[in-house]
Amino acid sequence: MSAGTSYKIYIDINCPFCFALNERLDNLASTIDEIEWRYIEHIPETDSIRVDPLDMVRLKEELIRLEPRAPDIRINNPGFRPNTSVIQCILAEIGRTDVSAAKRLRDIAYKALWQGGADISDISIIKEMMKRADCELPEISSETLTLMTEWKEEWLSDRIEARLPSIDQTGRPPLLGLPSTQDLVFFMLRLDAEEEKAKRREFSCTGSDS
Repeated sequence: MSAGTSYKIYIDINCPFCFALNERLDNLASTIDEIEWRYIEHIPETDSIRVDPLDMVRLKEELIRLEPRAPDIRINNPGFRPNTSVIQCILAEIGRTDVSAAKRLRDIAYKALWQGGADISDISIIKEMMKRADCELPEISSETLTLMTEWKEEWLSDRIEARLPSIDQTGRPPLLGLPSTQDLVFFMLRLDAEEEKAKRREFSCTGSDS
């Protein structure tokens, strides 16, 4: 992680809650250079060709739970959950040297899956997404693979509890799961307890007796 990185965000492109978080973070663009995106395969056995009926039930339930949490975000059920091993290795590799390019590709991949129903495990679709993001197909280094293994180990730790999405920052309790927009703003603005309390008042209505 670079010296300027402040947040570690654990995501999987095939997790709808992670897509919702990515959309919300677009409104906090000033923090983008302070984020280390940690790509996790939370269901590594998933396959868009051999669809697991039980996972499709789980995916439907996830989308039902997500809708009231993110009514402002357009999201469709693609009817499958693609394997994200290849696209996330590519994102991790590109992200080590070009944060902006990685963001472009990540945004395109999320929308391709969750709004367009594209199979982002298909290499031809990956190449098309990379072309749209103005990225070259990188060679995946052993350093990147080692890094991703370390991310997975930290994601499985007692601190992160294998939750997606999760936002971690040294010295503070992590945000586990999809936070509300307000909680996300408070966390990303690094508000301490008193500042957060004051900010919450700023974001609230008061009665005439207050």
